[in-house]
Amino acid sequence: MAGVLQAVLSRAGVATLGAGAGGVRVPMKLRLKAWWEGNDVVVRVQDKPAAAPKPPREGKGFRDPARPWETPKTLLHQALWGSGFSHPGGPEFALYIAKPLALNAAMTVIDLSAGLGGGTRAVVEKFDVWVAGLDEDEQLAAAGMEISNLAGMGKKAPISRYEPQNFEFKPGSCDCLMAREVFFRIIDKKRLFAQIAGGLKHGGQMVFTDYAARDKKSALHPAIVEWMKVEKSKAALWTVEDIAVVLGGAKLECRIKEDITDQYRAMVFGAWSAYAKHVDRAISPEEATCLTDEMELWAKRIAAIDSGELRVCRVHAFKGRGTAMSNW
Repeated sequence: MAGVLQAVLSRAGVATLGAGAGGVRVPMKLRLKAWWEGNDVVVRVQDKPAAAPKPPREGKGFRDPARPWETPKTLLHQALWGSGFSHPGGPEFALYIAKPLALNAAMTVIDLSAGLGGGTRAVVEKFDVWVAGLDEDEQLAAAGMEISNLAGMGKKAPISRYEPQNFEFKPGSCDCLMAREVFFRIIDKKRLFAQIAGGLKHGGQMVFTDYAARDKKSALHPAIVEWMKVEKSKAALWTVEDIAVVLGGAKLECRIKEDITDQYRAMVFGAWSAYAKHVDRAISPEEATCLTDEMELWAKRIAAIDSGELRVCRVHAFKGRGTAMSNW
């Protein structure tokens, strides 16, 4: 059961995430701490005349006109997951995901979840490969391309937008494909896996992480239902076994079906804990909206994981007889 975090505030308030009792604006750091620890905020207002309300701040959209890709969303992602990243785990986890591919400089690679490109660039730097990064989010993809350019990797790690639901692969054009938490949102998974299989060269490989149901009844669990509402997805949540069957139907043979739920959960908790400890400034209305949305999303994801019905998996599959997996 949630506890109660009490605060004594004047009606003058500060820039915040939301309102408390009597219209008092509760400091963002206090609300974030309460949310993270599973508490409710109860505000006791001091007997002090209310300050005249300030006019609302005009939403600028971007923090710096000279760096238009630095939106509240892209800045929040980097504050949580690390500079240039929009996924948990940083470069270490990106390389862990890519480990089975045994990449070398002769390979062509596509990343279907590049986001801000941090993981894409980490793979490029480690293996000296060229990776075409794609992401569904136009804002993240545009920012990722700018960051790649600034890093001098605009050609070896380009990032662009695509639509996963309608993605079409050029046949036999790619040695390896990577993805992070993409396929669970796809309604027609069979079509996309067939497209990927056709796009891979003979001996090509794919490795991905994704959310998966514990069993076929999990999709009806209240925690899963609430989480999928926040994801705004109508796609069916599959089990790892379902995924393996459809991959097999697309002539892709699974080599690895690994449950990484505990590792993933620990990374998410570590990142949010660090963020909650170090954030100490007032934020703009645009940033507050991004933060509240991100908090709700991850709260629902973690609740679904903690219910035992949602798992996180890493899957590696190959087309035909591919090269041996790496053992580093």
